[in-house]
Amino acid sequence: SVKSKPAIMNFIQGLLLQANQMSSRYRALLTSPPTLTPRDTLQSTRLDQQVVLPPNELLLVCFREWQAGVAIACRSTIERAFYWYWQSVCYLRQSRDPKQDRELPMSINVIVPASAQETYNSWHFAPAVQHEDLIFFSGVVGHGDSAEEEFRNAWASLGETLAAAGVGYEDIIDTTIYMVHLQKNARAMGKAKDEFIKEPYPASTWIGITELVIPGARAEIKVVARKPK
Repeated sequence: SVKSKPAIMNFIQGLLLQANQMSSRYRALLTSPPTLTPRDTLQSTRLDQQVVLPPNELLLVCFREWQAGVAIACRSTIERAFYWYWQSVCYLRQSRDPKQDRELPMSINVIVPASAQETYNSWHFAPAVQHEDLIFFSGVVGHGDSAEEEFRNAWASLGETLAAAGVGYEDIIDTTIYMVHLQKNARAMGKAKDEFIKEPYPASTWIGITELVIPGARAEIKVVARKPK
């Protein structure tokens, strides 16, 4: 519209004024682009110093060329700028070390009581691993002549790792029990468990299985605890 023409002219004049104040190094860059190598590109932290113009300055160069009435030169400037920009992108992609795209191995916080150090070294598993305020415990088995004695011993041995982690039975939030002859041994497990786990009770899952890695073991107890803040 007619009303918008003054605003457009003011905008163009402002751009031309800024163009006159631009550093000559950008003009020299576009006139004679440097020869780049992947090493040069990777060592530079500012691509605009080598091949890439910020969009606003590229626009100002174009307006300066237009002001001089050299339309062909203006078009050539744009083409050169985009060409060298694309070349820099290609160099970066080709020279990038693929290892940079790999995730670094996660460092974990293992909890190993002194009495479990030999098992940790021989069997290559941690009695517990802490992640933020959650502590994940490996399964424990007990020993005893009867099922109830074995299960009580398993819950008691779990207490040593709980203490090493700085928590107690009251901090357990989830239990998973793997049991041979589940129907036969469930009552004995429930009785032993109630000696250690009090209200409020944690989540619990019992799973019947055929056998455990320890020959003759009747049950393995695995828990998750939350460390108080």
